[in-house]
Amino acid sequence: MITISAENLMRFVRIMAAAMDAGDVYTHGRSYRCSKYALCVGRELGLKGLELQHLECAGLLQDLGKKIALHGIQNKVGELTQLERRQMNRHTKISADLLARIPFLEDAAKIIASLNERYDGNGLPAQLQGRDIPLPVRILAVVSALDALTCDRPHRQGLPIEEAYTELRKDAGHRFDPLVVQTVIRLHESGDILCDFDVRMAPVYQQPVKKKTTGAATTKGASAPRETGTAAAGGHPEGEPEAPVADATAATDERTMTADQDTATIDTDRTGRADAGSPGSDPAPAIASDTSPDDGEKEERKAA
Repeated sequence: MITISAENLMRFVRIMAAAMDAGDVYTHGRSYRCSKYALCVGRELGLKGLELQHLECAGLLQDLGKKIALHGIQNKVGELTQLERRQMNRHTKISADLLARIPFLEDAAKIIASLNERYDGNGLPAQLQGRDIPLPVRILAVVSALDALTCDRPHRQGLPIEEAYTELRKDAGHRFDPLVVQTVIRLHESGDILCDFDVRMAPVYQQPVKKKTTGAATTKGASAPRETGTAAAGGHPEGEPEAPVADATAATDERTMTADQDTATIDTDRTGRADAGSPGSDPAPAIASDTSPDDGEKEERKAA
């Protein structure tokens, strides 16, 4: 029998989560951010040992069901239909059912299975209320919503952080535990929520550059006006507040960019400016015409 240490199992889970996120420009790095936010908040609220380990696994793997079974719906541009919304609401159950088959991840699966519970008791699947909802569930629900609110999605732009705080406060006591909301905002404002981030992971979790286009669609800066609140979420359940909710946008990822990546970006920008004849660059060579000036004068004389 092969024995694998808990440390190596956690390393495997982190690698799988990184691979799961890697191909999606909108959720790239989400699993890493949610797990690290949750760890910081969990320690602040008294979780220890295996409780923190299970919480980290749940943060890393909570979106597994969406990646496997609902990827097309997740990246849909525009509001979801009622059928699509019901399917998306099942993503936590899909994730939990898959992970529950692995003994090492059974407790993480239980956390994920309860992420649609609400603090006021109107959630699913068991309609748990208040402190009857396990603390790891209450923590992950809030940090997941914060990440979703501040990151771009196909149907909307991410909110500025102060607007995201406002949305969380609106749902405190309804969907979310007020104490957890207060703690998350305090740690985020102070920057302490980033204490577990590992800069060595920057190449894996850096936000991919979104391609710019010309014409009517143009660039990210010319995208549709941002909406706020529940309407901004377009009905995409992904930890967003109530039936709806990197770039904050990817503010975390930008902070963890490597120097080499920054340099590469700067070099690319300089090249682009040089091609356009920007100040300080060599003027572009003139394009020769088919007829030289002398030939043109000869033709004019003949015509005269």
